[in-house]
Amino acid sequence: MDENGDTLGARFMLYQIESQGDGYNWRCLGQYVNPGFGKPIIQTIKWTVAKEGGNVRIAVLLPLTGDLAHDGQEMLSILRYAAEHFNQYAESCGSDLHLELVVEDTAGDPDKAAAVIKKTLSQGIKNIIGLISSSELAEVKPLVDAAGAIVISPTSSAPSLSTKDRIYRLVLNDAAQTKALAKLMQQDGKKNVVVLYRDDTYGQDLVKSFQSNFQGKVTPLAYNPAHPDFSALLQQAGQTVQKGISSETAVLAVSYDEIVTVLKDIPADSTLLRVRWYGSDGSALSHALQADQETAAKAAQLSYTAPDYTPYGDYFTPLYAVLNNKLQPAEPSKESSVSVFDGLWLLGCAYLEKGTSADIQEINSYVGKHAFCGLSGVLALDENGDRRFGYYKFYQLYTVIFTSVNKTIIESQKCKKKN
Repeated sequence: MDENGDTLGARFMLYQIESQGDGYNWRCLGQYVNPGFGKPIIQTIKWTVAKEGGNVRIAVLLPLTGDLAHDGQEMLSILRYAAEHFNQYAESCGSDLHLELVVEDTAGDPDKAAAVIKKTLSQGIKNIIGLISSSELAEVKPLVDAAGAIVISPTSSAPSLSTKDRIYRLVLNDAAQTKALAKLMQQDGKKNVVVLYRDDTYGQDLVKSFQSNFQGKVTPLAYNPAHPDFSALLQQAGQTVQKGISSETAVLAVSYDEIVTVLKDIPADSTLLRVRWYGSDGSALSHALQADQETAAKAAQLSYTAPDYTPYGDYFTPLYAVLNNKLQPAEPSKESSVSVFDGLWLLGCAYLEKGTSADIQEINSYVGKHAFCGLSGVLALDENGDRRFGYYKFYQLYTVIFTSVNKTIIESQKCKKKN
């Protein structure tokens, strides 16, 4: 609300009445979207369907194995559903355009991602969706830049990759996430933070950004994600924590599913068990952590809290519920994964309007400039191809005791607060 109690955000559509056969219909000519912050989106809609259809191959490069396998499998399921419905939509528009998904496993490993990219480009495919980690994306960036390929990354967020190129990212970059983390910690009275972080593009960028946003002392401690030595890391972290006041000190873990090993390796007498723990989006809603009963209980005792990107904020969208109803996942899809649906449709609409004979520059121009309201809310990109609008929800793992079954069960991670 503004100072007068009126709603700040607004969306208007421009319609024009026109004749159609023996009657008249209203046709949408454009939209105006003001989310209440940042620059509004003003877009003219001149929808046409190209005559040239046919098959368009899209490389889907996701971690189907490894630490990020759950996210990769979830996004692949969403992408297959999105492609199925886009192809049906194209047919309803009178086009024979067909999106074909060419799936490859990157295992979340930068070296393997580079090998997969070389294979993809050698096949003449220049439309790519995936490479969900910033480390993968940083490794392949020189290759895709040289080839002039288009990459739509669902969840890469490192600020150092926010450049003017043909890489488009469907979540806010970590400059926004670290502001949210810093604000929450300051509200919780934290003045000293020990950061345990992956020594890769994701971890390095996030720590640097957090240091610039947190108004207190930050002690960064890095580990090699390929060959971590958590015992030495935790010993050093414990010594640092011991020097501060417990109520004013916290630990921030910038990690993926290896957070399970980190927490498991904390010694029983460590001072690390007497301070509050936070995480980054890499461990938010971690199924690996939730599934390990002993470690999950420890995380709950530490009030382990981590943010994850969401396109929805405070408002409810029935489309998210429809998606989960159609796909029937074991648990609702992560809200940060849903944007991949719109990423595929954005690329598909470019070919539907421009035609399969369009060169990659025409497709790139369409993808970079078009905004629309899709399954993941308003999808609009900034001048560097990063998402302009979005939110974060903070999740906390906690213990629920069911006395009827005479055992403790670690229940799903629930949203604690939003920022």
